[in-house]
Amino acid sequence: MVENLARRAEVAVSPRAIFARPIEYFSARIAHSEDGLDTFRAAYFCSGNQLYFELRKYSSHPENTTTLYLSFALEEEAIVPTIQEIVDILELPWDAVIWYWSEKLSSIRPVSIDHSRLSEAEARELVLKVASQARNLTVTMEQLRDGVQAMYPLSKADRVRSVTRPAEQLWQQILRNVVSHRGGNRSIFANGLAEKIGNGIRVTKAGINHLKRSGFLA
Repeated sequence: MVENLARRAEVAVSPRAIFARPIEYFSARIAHSEDGLDTFRAAYFCSGNQLYFELRKYSSHPENTTTLYLSFALEEEAIVPTIQEIVDILELPWDAVIWYWSEKLSSIRPVSIDHSRLSEAEARELVLKVASQARNLTVTMEQLRDGVQAMYPLSKADRVRSVTRPAEQLWQQILRNVVSHRGGNRSIFANGLAEKIGNGIRVTKAGINHLKRSGFLA
């Protein structure tokens, strides 16, 4: 379980990876700070009372990117395994890591790859995250679409029109699949993480606890 901290720890940190997601994707608790050179928004985490890490978005950094900061004292051979551990903790697909320590900064990959697609697994997490920030923990499809666009960098492939639903783009069809497929062992409804309320979707207590375990909520 990851604890979403209210303030940063007194730990010297260094940038170790860049994620192709806005900081809002990772945390509902975002602090504003500056380091003498630039202003930034940040979220602070601790996993198992041992692994401390920070996520930052500097005002001068590209949009839809978030930089991972780890303890400066972390041994070199532990850096990449720790990045991999954090990616798993945050339930982030590895292709969202566009740079990590040991690579040259010139090798930073594009934030959005033309052929990349929003997966249904990631869409399920986004639905819960958006709903958890809404009044009464309930959202309509329109609010879901707006919320997902604020949290996820859509690619050209995501914006292609659906063959079966020409009025929708593919990413919108993926969202609709998440909220309409109530059966199956991966469904947010079958797993008790959300429920249908009228024309909306409400995240449940189990859904809130799920988001706390990944550190999105405090």
